[in-house]
Amino acid sequence: MSSSQFVVSLARVRPRRVSAMARRPRTGLRSGSPKVHALSLKRSLSVVVYTTWRVHSRGVAAEPTYLELADGLAASLGNAGERVVSENELAERHGVSRPTARAALQELERRFLVRRIRGAGTFVSRRIDYVISHDTAPSASATLRLAGAEPDVELMSARTMGAAADVALHLDIERATPVVHLQRRIRIDGIVTSWTSAYLLACAVPGIASQMRCHTSLFQVLREQYGIESQRRWSRASLELPTDTVIQTLELEGRPPTWLVEGVNHDRADRRRAIEFTRSWMRADVVNVVFEMGHPPEVVR
Repeated sequence: MSSSQFVVSLARVRPRRVSAMARRPRTGLRSGSPKVHALSLKRSLSVVVYTTWRVHSRGVAAEPTYLELADGLAASLGNAGERVVSENELAERHGVSRPTARAALQELERRFLVRRIRGAGTFVSRRIDYVISHDTAPSASATLRLAGAEPDVELMSARTMGAAADVALHLDIERATPVVHLQRRIRIDGIVTSWTSAYLLACAVPGIASQMRCHTSLFQVLREQYGIESQRRWSRASLELPTDTVIQTLELEGRPPTWLVEGVNHDRADRRRAIEFTRSWMRADVVNVVFEMGHPPEVVR
């Protein structure tokens, strides 16, 4: 037997030596009520118990577990953006309880196969591989386009400031050295996907704030306007719990683990000097960060 359900009936109850405590009326129970509520039955009551077993046997189908239900749904999901059945529809269609239907949808969400939007419903999601390697340009827009997405870049702010301690450490400069701080947000399919803070040496990119108001790709602006060919010097990625600011900026539900991607870039022509330090928060349900090192083996035919 792989699954079972116990059904207890208290309809036939024959009283024996019922103690004074058992005879005492309890709050919420009226005399003659079929519901019996006591701390311990001991030998005071003789209870007839009926048990119904649901087993995997010929002619009897057991209720599927939420994992079995999630596996079946995963195999039948449509295109990205399509609406998925609700908990009630799922429960009625497969003859399961609503908690089982809810657990199945939550499992699909944990697998990043669907996205649940409060007040709108559940929808098939599209997850994009964001590949970081030494051979690819450090350009978020180009990386997303290579993966088949069309990023919509929004410049949130651009200002010159003194480098904080962590920024100075990564750029190998003195603290309070002037840097340009650019904040950008990228949407894919209308969903806020990433929020990036980029810090650049102000002396190397004069007037870049005005340039970024007319262009969407920082990588292209550096190459075309300043002759800087950015190349990765150092990168790291980790799944972190987002701060309240990140939750608000990425328009997240709850506090799900979110990719934190950091990197330092230098000019290909002058590798001794770091040009840019970036810190990006990316939604894990939209982006799958992939690190590639070396060269993949050739396909043997």
